[in-house]
Order: sequence, then structure tokens, then C-alpha cells
Amino acid sequence: RANSSAEQAKIWELRRAALGLTMSKKGGDAKGISFIEDTAVAPAHLAEYIEKLQAILAKYETEAGFYAHASVGLLHIRPVINLKFSTGVERFAAIADEVADLVLAYGGALSGEHGDGLVRAPFQERMFGPTLYNAFCELKAVFDPENLFNPGKIVNAPPLTENLRFGASYQTPVQATAFDFDDYGGVLRAAEQCSGVGACRQTGSGTMCPSYMATREEKDSTRGRANSLRLALNGQLSELGLADPELREVMALCLECKACASECPTGVDMARLKSEFQHQYRQQYGGSWRERVLGEMATLSRWGSRLAPVSNWLMAP
Repeated sequence: RANSSAEQAKIWELRRAALGLTMSKKGGDAKGISFIEDTAVAPAHLAEYIEKLQAILAKYETEAGFYAHASVGLLHIRPVINLKFSTGVERFAAIADEVADLVLAYGGALSGEHGDGLVRAPFQERMFGPTLYNAFCELKAVFDPENLFNPGKIVNAPPLTENLRFGASYQTPVQATAFDFDDYGGVLRAAEQCSGVGACRQTGSGTMCPSYMATREEKDSTRGRANSLRLALNGQLSELGLADPELREVMALCLECKACASECPTGVDMARLKSEFQHQYRQQYGGSWRERVLGEMATLSRWGSRLAPVSNWLMAP
């Protein structure tokens, strides 16, 4: 039983961590994808609805992670799909379409708890009907005639298959590394392990991520760094991969404390990724004189011992 506000906050943190756990799958490209995760039907119909939803998933040979607010008929579902191939993207769109029809057949809601956004906006007209949807469009036109505020989030949404993080054209180049990332399937997949849930942006509990707690900047969070590394590794920043100089500022404040390795719901190990970045960067550009001196400290100490009179004279106050 949680009596204090601090204990209650920890329980809610555990619930939020479940989001990342259902979206992570280490060592492969198939991930739990968040696109039918907020459907809700009347509790009296929940069991029948789940049975039919599972039949849709089986039809497309797709597994999923489930957790729910069962008492109010709301499910959080993460179908496991590989969006790096066109077949996965097609499966993703087909499941979303059929589940939307299923929810509406039971008089349910596509967004039972959260907002609509890009992922559910394509189904808004189906959900609310043409009359109400047209009213949404008219209201949008009155208050935002230039379509500046969150375009496509409620009305005039792009297709579900656009604006994907991965998609069929996503590149997954193999890069030689100094550290072993075989348990992830390579360094790029280690960066892709970030599900974007944002547990690293907490400030009231835990130790992840200390640099974000200090600056409150996205680039200084584990998520910000993982996304930057992913973009560099797949060539979206440049062809330099981890040697891209733009990464230096992003990685600078990482303390390599490994809090993310234990507290991140998807197990992103930014300390290992930063060490790999530092190796690749030094291979490309070399190190500073200070870094070279510190790196050769053992050799310098041996020479200092052999030349003790000179060393003592240099270090004397």
C-alpha cells in the first residue's frame, strides 16, 4: 500500500515503464509498435472484443504485448512488427484499419485515454462521422487558417504509413566497432533499442538521466542521444557514422553512470554507446594533448621514476 506521495509516484513510474517494456525486443528489428494501444470498449464486451482482436493479429501472423485498464474496457496493445520492410508496413496499416472497424462495431473509442495525434487522426472521420468531422475542419480553418498549429494531428492527416521512423527505405548499414554489440545485433540496433517512451526525462525520482535533470534539454537525455546516434549510424546526418562531429556536443554531458542500463525500460546502455562514439571519434580526429598525456600516464610515470631527480625538481613547490 502506497501511503505517501513519494511511494505513489514510484507506482506510477512502474506503470509508465511498462510502456517501454512492451515496445522493446532486444536483438532484432521487430518491435512492439504503438498504433492500436488506446482502444476502449464497454467492459461487458471486452472479452469478446479481445477474442476478435486476437483473430485479426493471428490473420496477419503477428504477436502482441497486452496490458490494460480492464475495469474500464481499455487495452494497451503493442503488435510486434518489423517496419524496416514493406511487408511490415503493409501489415501495420492493415491491422490498424481492421482494428478501427472492430472498435467502432462495438461502439468503442480509438482513443480511450490518450490523444489522437498522427497515429489515429487518419480514422477521425470514420470515428466521428462526416458531419462532425467537417465541423472539425471548419473550426480548424477559422482558428488556424495557415495550418500552423500541429498540422495533420486531428484533421487532414497524412496516411498512417507516412512519417515513419523506419519504413521500407530505412538504411541499416553495418559498422565495425571496438565494443561488442552482438547481444543487440550491432551498434545501430543498440541505439534503436530506445522506444521513445521518455523515462529518461524524469526529474523527481531515480538516477536517470543526471545530465537531463541539470539542463532539461532533450539532447542531454538518453532518448536524445540514442536518436542522434541512430541518425548518425544510418547516414541521415552524414557518411561519417559515429565519427560525425555533430555528435560531440550531444554526448559531451553524458556521465557514463550507467543509470540508463538499469532504469531505462528498454535497457539502452548509453555508457557503452558513448565509449564506442569516443573510440570512433578519436580514430577519425585523434585526441587532444591533454587526452594523450592522460592516456600515456603509465608510461610517463615509469619515466618519471627513472628520472626521479628531474621529476622531483619539476614538481617541487
